[in-house]
Amino acid sequence: MDNVDFPCISKIIPLVDTLFVDIKHMDAQMHKKFAGASNERILSNIRQAANLHHNIIVRVPLIPSVNDNDENLYLTAEFVANCGIGKLELLKYNNLGASKYVQLGATPPSFSCVPQSNDEMESKTAFLSRSFGRDLSIFWS
Repeated sequence: MDNVDFPCISKIIPLVDTLFVDIKHMDAQMHKKFAGASNERILSNIRQAANLHHNIIVRVPLIPSVNDNDENLYLTAEFVANCGIGKLELLKYNNLGASKYVQLGATPPSFSCVPQSNDEMESKTAFLSRSFGRDLSIFWS
């Protein structure tokens, strides 16, 4: 659900069995700070896609001290549940994208280099499941 006009996205929706979408941050200003653009169109695209497709998995790539706090995760799960989407996947932080910056001659952003532990991921999943477990399948990888 990248920052693309929905009519472009709607063309591919009937062609896929599962639609994977990422939400980086629920706060528009934080999203803009770390992703370079507001999240408003992305969230709108997700809402519209949820009306057309019934097998959507929303993923949250967790970045320590950026978007892995309880408030952001709660707001994300609330948004996903309110859209009628049934699956939320939390992704452990990884720095695999750093090599892309180097290939482009750019400096990669400096986030924590340490991925969340399995215990942290279980804790985040349990926290969200207590509030949204009835409406969402919440898992991590």
